[in-house]
Amino acid sequence: MGYSDLKELLKDAKNLATGANDLQLKSILLDIQDRVYELQEENRELKNEIHELENDKILNSQLEYKNNAYYKKGEKTPYCSKCYEADKVLISMQTNAAIYSTTWTFSCPNCKNEYDSGLEHHIDTTLGF
Repeated sequence: MGYSDLKELLKDAKNLATGANDLQLKSILLDIQDRVYELQEENRELKNEIHELENDKILNSQLEYKNNAYYKKGEKTPYCSKCYEADKVLISMQTNAAIYSTTWTFSCPNCKNEYDSGLEHHIDTTLGF
């Protein structure tokens, strides 16, 4: 029996009680109806939470952590580890070669954090000195 079946039964009971002058019965039926609505809302919220958790699980299985960033398996785009771990959002990081560095630096346009990737580049960053 689903919620809609239960609502119909309550509606029928309320219609029967309408002909009667039993205020206590009417009050009880209204309380039951309110509780059914509350349970429907709780059920909807729980289903949404389950859906979000399933999506998180799928995303987590597609990500791997390396070089201070997250990557989707098989892709080369780095995603900010701070934004993902704090807010569960994937923010593509920008790749820069800092002055006097031999490795790429990742910078997040969202949280402004910078990470040394540990990945070497072969760009002259000495400014000609």
